[in-house]
Amino acid sequence: MLYGAAEYAEDTANIRLNHKNGASGVKTELSVPVTAETSENIITVEFDLNIGSGSGLYYTYRIEGSGGEPVAELHFTPYSSSDTTAYLRIGGNDVVFDETDGNGDIITTVNQQIKNCISSETSDGMNAAVTHIKNVIDLAEGSAEVTISSGTKSGTFTGEISAQDIALLDMNVNKVNHSRYIYLDNIRISQLRNVELPPVEELVHRITAEADGELTQIDTSRLVYGEHVSMMSITTSSEGRLVKSYTTGLADSVTVDTSGADTVEIVPVYEYTDIEDTAFNTAEGAELEAPNALGVFEDEDMTFHCKRQTESLQIYT
Repeated sequence: MLYGAAEYAEDTANIRLNHKNGASGVKTELSVPVTAETSENIITVEFDLNIGSGSGLYYTYRIEGSGGEPVAELHFTPYSSSDTTAYLRIGGNDVVFDETDGNGDIITTVNQQIKNCISSETSDGMNAAVTHIKNVIDLAEGSAEVTISSGTKSGTFTGEISAQDIALLDMNVNKVNHSRYIYLDNIRISQLRNVELPPVEELVHRITAEADGELTQIDTSRLVYGEHVSMMSITTSSEGRLVKSYTTGLADSVTVDTSGADTVEIVPVYEYTDIEDTAFNTAEGAELEAPNALGVFEDEDMTFHCKRQTESLQIYT
């Protein structure tokens, strides 16, 4: 449900968090709250944001149980690094804290730490790269994990919860400056069930489809999966020219904005962390093992994004 001045943006095929008097946003209330019998029934609440940034603009979202029990809450401004009102809470408790020096002076605020995980522009949000927010909720174990990511930037935060179900997702902005809108897309609430995975021999490294109007539904259930497959990269094009490119969470199907495009291509995004620094300074190098269920990378061009942790970094393919 849209409230306030939030509106469907026909030109970008998503929700524009416009603003007038009072907060404006989107509220999803489940008529039947989602529960879980075991830890196998993980609940995922995720969505994409294109973030415009302006002075005094704050973005907030919260997930609650049917009794109002807090599950996850995020409040921050993409504009100011020094803001001191930002928070990320899980189960009602802060999980991100200001970083201070030995004298107790703040070095990095909570707001800056959140900004380090997102992309934003001091203009209309559609000029910014997509920011993906993923909440993974284990009701049986009483825990939740929030991951905020955009391209190569990401942060994952964990905490304990007491909620016994999931009933509400609410997100809003408090103001808009000079058309610097925040846009919302691809809201998804899902739950893991015991299902049979596709046979390995039916998996594919990439999915290509023709656009079907401005919104195209694509079956991604046979895209390769594995421990290191973290997201999907979606690219739309028209006569071979790029229209849009972004990443989003893994799912068995996805609705793609194909306005102005004739083709969609979807490929897996691989993520490797905690690779030893010394591995890049040896003659043997570092081998990235078992990338997916097929055990091999696709024999095609690939794009690498690396965070350098040493004085030098070389990649050979």
